[in-house]
Amino acid sequence: MAEPISALAGTGPFVAPDLRIAERPALAMTQIACFADGVDAVRAALETAFGVAAPVRPNTAAAGGRASVLWLGPGRWFVAEPRAGAVTVWHDSVRAAGGWLTDIGHGRTAIRVSGNAAPELLAHGVGPDLHPRVFPPGACLQTNVAHTNLLLHAIDDVPSFDLYVPRSYAADVWDWLCDAAAPRLGGNS
Repeated sequence: MAEPISALAGTGPFVAPDLRIAERPALAMTQIACFADGVDAVRAALETAFGVAAPVRPNTAAAGGRASVLWLGPGRWFVAEPRAGAVTVWHDSVRAAGGWLTDIGHGRTAIRVSGNAAPELLAHGVGPDLHPRVFPPGACLQTNVAHTNLLLHAIDDVPSFDLYVPRSYAADVWDWLCDAAAPRLGGNS
């Protein structure tokens, strides 16, 4: 499979005091679905593959050594992992357990927004409260930024957030993030 060309090619990271916005290139992204009676088997296959149990609680994520598994709905998950390596090995075990997989890596772009100013920046475009008491590391949700539906994942206490954006809207979201950050933080992209 050919390596996709970045939707943000030519953009470097945006850096400002307490804020960094950068693309996360070279990620494989897969959406998984199964019937209700197959949830346990698919979760077991994912746990064997990544060492973390696929979450069953709404709006939660689990991260292992090389992958993040985000809850999308009952019997639905999103997996992001480094593209290097043979992802088809775990694909086969999930399929054997009754899961359906859709490779969405060519249709998505991942953007990481990190630093103490990240929640404030995202709050200007995201409806849900991103305070760590409400949206702690390991939380995820589907929301909108710059009129674009995306998947938002709180990564850590830095704080860092990953935004999984449809590829065709990645430049719009990038521009919105940088434009919203520049006047407040004096950044330069």
